[in-house]
Amino acid sequence: LEDRAFHAMERLDAYLHERTLEARSLAADPVLASGDAAPPQIADALARYLRWHTEYRSVSFFTMDRVRVADTEGLGIGQRHATEAYWTGIAEGRDLVAGIHRSESLQMPAFHIAAVVRGAGGVPRGVVVFRLALEFLDEMVRGSVSGPRGSEAGMLADLVDRDGMLLASTYNREGVLKETSADWEPLRERIRAGQHSGSLRYTNPLEKTGEEILVFVRERGYRDYPGNGWTLTLEVPTRTIFVPALHARTRIVLVVLVTGALLLLVTLLAVRAFARPIRDLSRAAAEIGRGNLEARVEVRSRDELGRLGATFNRMAASMQESRRALTAYSDDLERLVGERTAELLQANERLHVELSERVKAQEGLEEQGRLLRLSADVSAAMTDGKSLETVLQRCVGFLVRDLDAALVRIWTLGREANTLELKASAGLSTRLAGQHRLKRFGELKIGIIARDQRPLLTNAALGDPDIVDQQWVRREGIVTFAGYPLVVEGKTVGVMALFSRQPLASRVLPELETAADKIALFIAHKNAEDALKSSEKMYRDLFDSSLDGIYRVNAAGVFTSMNRAGAAIFGFQSPDEIIGRNALEFWRDPRDRDAFRAVLKAEKSVSAYRIRARKKSGEPLELESSCRIIEGDDGAFLGIEGVLRDATGRVRAEAERELLIAQLQEAAANIRTLSGLLPICAGCKKIRDDQGSWSQIETYVSSHTSAEFSHGLCPDCMKVYFPGTKAAGG
Repeated sequence: LEDRAFHAMERLDAYLHERTLEARSLAADPVLASGDAAPPQIADALARYLRWHTEYRSVSFFTMDRVRVADTEGLGIGQRHATEAYWTGIAEGRDLVAGIHRSESLQMPAFHIAAVVRGAGGVPRGVVVFRLALEFLDEMVRGSVSGPRGSEAGMLADLVDRDGMLLASTYNREGVLKETSADWEPLRERIRAGQHSGSLRYTNPLEKTGEEILVFVRERGYRDYPGNGWTLTLEVPTRTIFVPALHARTRIVLVVLVTGALLLLVTLLAVRAFARPIRDLSRAAAEIGRGNLEARVEVRSRDELGRLGATFNRMAASMQESRRALTAYSDDLERLVGERTAELLQANERLHVELSERVKAQEGLEEQGRLLRLSADVSAAMTDGKSLETVLQRCVGFLVRDLDAALVRIWTLGREANTLELKASAGLSTRLAGQHRLKRFGELKIGIIARDQRPLLTNAALGDPDIVDQQWVRREGIVTFAGYPLVVEGKTVGVMALFSRQPLASRVLPELETAADKIALFIAHKNAEDALKSSEKMYRDLFDSSLDGIYRVNAAGVFTSMNRAGAAIFGFQSPDEIIGRNALEFWRDPRDRDAFRAVLKAEKSVSAYRIRARKKSGEPLELESSCRIIEGDDGAFLGIEGVLRDATGRVRAEAERELLIAQLQEAAANIRTLSGLLPICAGCKKIRDDQGSWSQIETYVSSHTSAEFSHGLCPDCMKVYFPGTKAAGG
């Protein structure tokens, strides 16, 4: 009974373990783990899986917020699930939860298996939930009592949970998931004491069958599926088991007594009639039994005993002849067996070699497939237009996945000279901060790789003096370190490092080096893009903030580029108003333009060339242009580009200065100058001449120069002499 219960529980455990393995398998599906799949794609993956596993009633996919995204029955899509049932185990951090709960979608109790779906880096993406109808429990329990001495012998079976609640029963279907098993009380203390199986004889006061034998076996589970703590019980009345045994005992006793009496009588008669011949026959048989086939029986009569002796002698002679033939045949057979064994050993060796080669070839193909997928995924990541940090993080994730690496990291050039900054990390750690964030050229393995631009590979990471954290290496079982410099055109742009728990295969190293080269080119490309963007921004800032006009015209003389300062010089609000217009519109004299182009054609460039132009309004404009000719690779004239400066004010000031100089020169020719020390009265402002007499200042100046005076009042004197009158000037 205990064996029967044990095997029944083993079948139940194996069945549920297989279902949990299937749940883990679906949880690892790339569509569910990607995090980018649409609900229809997830629904297709669930339906495709259910076609191959028909034992499930339905399968659903939930987000980590318990929102149902997809369901094979199409029920409850978009609804939030309650926090009870298996969600309690998920909230505790378990990756797989199994148990009996009431299904909201099926509206009935069902066995649920919930498995957490994790994406890259172990990030939870959602939960996939399988539902099994509870009929499979009834089938398992009924199978435990089927066959001889089973249900036909009055055997009863229950499957209960850890609290004794009926999960399945061969005799109390109405009490399933409602009542506690009637046999739970005598078993509870044994189960609490840690007993996993056993049997006992007891009398159930609720039953009328008298004394019963009760056998129980607890669910053991597996390492990755601990089970649910269920118990299977088999119950059978004691009299049902022992009554057939008592009847059989009585019959055996009677048969033995009768048979013994008959044998005794026959023996007494036989001893009297056959004692001597039988003794002779017995001695001969003993000799033959010891291998002496030469033994014979002396035949003294022709009765039954005589014929028996003759028959015995013929049998002995036949056995002797058979032994000789058998010996010859055995020798031939031994020889044939030896030859055949040698052939089989050779064939077995060839088969073993062939199988080994096939296994190696299969492993090589699988590894080649992983390497091809790695190369394709790395190339695809570099073309999706994401940022440098995002692409590098995806690349290290691919390396961890396809090379079974423990940790992969990538450093790029930092802001400081001769430093590296951690940009991506996957595997045992995804943190970018900490003691490994910055590395200096020439220090430890990463810095040495960056400085020397040579890869480093070691299969003895434990004990390597350049790997500082030896405690981490020992704890994680790190065996191999592989570091590759990321070099483009002789310049180090970064370092890629890989840590593995097993040595890397020789065919993996070229693929790893190829991946490093791709990543180096991508980093250089991204750095060039950033530099170009910075250069373009600097050029645009300089272009827009310049106080001088910066322009370009094509071969037809049409403006194709102009900054704000240039547009303002010609009287426009924005560059868009002047771009597309012909430069000839802004020359005051077209002949000046022809002369300008002739000089430019001869010199290829001019500096501070004076141009007489006009604004949009027609107002005269004086410009200075420094420009050059734009030519194609074949020497064809493509246009002109240069700088314009508004010189209108300076030209006007120069003209006024020239006029003022001319006027001053003319005035200097008509005046006499005063020089020397002039004695002047501090009170009345009279001047003393050379003879010592005092005269008014205008009289003195008029007598010594050709200047004439006109009289008026300044504003201050006007206020003094004519208060209240507005001053009008001198």
